[in-house]
This record gives sequence, C-alpha cells and structure tokens, in this order.
Amino acid sequence: MSAVLAYEDSLRKGLAHVGSHLEGHLERLASRLNHIRNNSGDPEACKRALQSHAEAASLISWFQDKNLMACKQWSYVAAKLRRMICQNAPLTGIYSPGVPFRDLLWPLLSDHSQLVRWYGTFNGIDVNRSKKSSTWEFLTFQAKLALRGEWEVLAERSERFLLNVPERMKRFASDNRFFVALARGDIGAMEDALSEMVKPDSIKWRNEDDGYTGWFIVREAVIYTKIAWRHGYQVDISSPWIPSEWLPISPLSHYDDPYPFMRAFDIDMPMPE
Repeated sequence: MSAVLAYEDSLRKGLAHVGSHLEGHLERLASRLNHIRNNSGDPEACKRALQSHAEAASLISWFQDKNLMACKQWSYVAAKLRRMICQNAPLTGIYSPGVPFRDLLWPLLSDHSQLVRWYGTFNGIDVNRSKKSSTWEFLTFQAKLALRGEWEVLAERSERFLLNVPERMKRFASDNRFFVALARGDIGAMEDALSEMVKPDSIKWRNEDDGYTGWFIVREAVIYTKIAWRHGYQVDISSPWIPSEWLPISPLSHYDDPYPFMRAFDIDMPMPE
C-alpha cells in the first residue's frame, strides 16, 4: 500500500473510531456536568472525560469538517481542562511519565499563549528522573526545555543522549537530533529529523497506542514542529501526518469556556506545594 493510500485508510478508520467516541461523550455530557456542579460521584473523572470529549471534538473539527477555528477552540478546552485537573493532582501517580509530554499537543494547537506558557513552566514529572537519559521523563523534560527556549541545556542533554544512546530509548534518537538542530537553529536538520519520525516504520510504533491522535498525526512530530514555529523556525516537511495548516502561530481572537465551572479558573494561579 502506498503512503498516500495508507494515510487515507488510517484517516477513514480514525474518523469512524473517534466519531463514535464523540457521540458517546455527547450522550454522557449532561450527567458529567451535573456531577461536577453538585460535587457528586467523581468530579475529577468527569473532568478527564470532558477533556477526552474536547480532544475528540478538536480532531473531528479538522479532519472531518476542515474547521480550523473549531479545532483550535476545542484544543483550548482540552488544554484548560487538563490545567484544572493538574491543580488538584499535579503529580498524580495514575498517569505515565509520558502524559505531560503528550498533553503539550493541545495548548500548542490552540495557540493560546497563556496556556502554552503555563505548560512550558509546569514540568509534571519527577525532575530527578528526568536527568537520566534512559527514562521517559528525560524526553518529556526535553520538550519542556525546547518550549522554554533553554537552548544550552537542551543541546547538552541531547548531545549526551546521542553519544551514548540508551537501549530502551534508541527509537528516540531522531527526537534528540531534532532538539540539537532546534537549539542551533538548523532548519534543514530539524526537517531531516522530522522526516524520520513520519516514515512508515516510525509511524507504526509511535502511533501504536496513541489514543485518538494516532489515526491522524504523529503527535511527537506535531509537537516539535509547533515548538519550532513558536521560536520562529518555519519547518515544514509536507507530510499529512503533520498538517501544514496547523503550523502558523495564529491565536483565535477569542476563546470560549463552554462549561460554567471553567470560567472562574485562573490559569496562572500558584500550584499547591
């Protein structure tokens, strides 16, 4: 199967799969909002479900409806809900160390500058473990450093990784080549690294267990590309797995909080000790 046909097949299956989940979320929306409003059942679980709803809606808005504004708006909702969840459980043990990395997609896609800034400063991981290049926390912290533009530290860590690639993390060598290139402002090398990430063999393992997004994009590649664009590097490798329409940094003129409980929340409130 050609690369184009493979993507079209994945897109078709993804729209059916994510569309069915979105219908299920809509059926349960009133119940979840009621639990949050009355502080009954498990309100935090309901917020996580609403985040999942927003993620599905964002993807359907673009890949089915080609509505970029709706895609960004729902990405904002997903990112803000995750921000609110983190306030109550900043280092909860029920998530893998890769979750704070994967969550970067939604603020970056929304282009909501306040949320992007907050996600860059909140690590959400064990920072001591992030110093070890054999850990998932290492890769998550790399993305945070890249978003913050801490080039010297980012380059040093990436070069150290590449000099002695840990066996269990060798699949992420291209990610660290991207980080070195980003720290140096080398657009060609960034594009070479991104091109590796969207090759069929890489897509297979990167998207194997990536929830809704794995049908449509290579999440890591999109996150890295959006980070590069935020720093003024307009990388673009013309792959459907990195939608070119998503890349320009173009915030909406207004973002809506669709649920009342979201409206009074201060994104920049201090995190609990």
